Amino acid sequence: MNKNSITVLLSVVLSIIFCFIIILWKVPKKQAYIENYKVYESFKAKKELEAQLLNLKSANKMRLDSIRLLVKDEQTELYYRQQALRIEQEEEEMALKYSTQIWNQLNSYVQEYGKANGYDFIQGATGSGSMMYAREDLDITDEIIEYVNEKYEDQ
Repeated sequence: MNKNSITVLLSVVLSIIFCFIIILWKVPKKQAYIENYKVYESFKAKKELEAQLLNLKSANKMRLDSIRLLVKDEQTELYYRQQALRIEQEEEEMALKYSTQIWNQLNSYVQEYGKANGYDFIQGATGSGSMMYAREDLDITDEIIEYVNEKYEDQ
């Protein structure tokens, strides 16, 4: 083979590779989005943990009310304030723990759903401007809510 034949052959091969790259790059990806807040608020685990937190707050309020009845001087007032602060911190920590637990579980379920249904990506709309527009036919929020609640109930 001479230099011209090699050059032509190399040009043809590179052109074919370049065409394949363009074609593969243009292949549409399976994509969707969910409304994170709607999924979070509809998740049964969230509702159960929220009820537990409300029960804890109610019990704590009763304890504080009982302590408040005993306040007669500065020393018991100080004790009451310390207990109120401790309980408030405990409730905040519990709320954060529950929220983290819920999001971890939701993320796991959505990832599992995406893999099982052949999605390249599922984006979460937070309402904070991270996604300003998407076609409504790409919204799988209701499907995800149904899926995560079924997975949770099956545990």
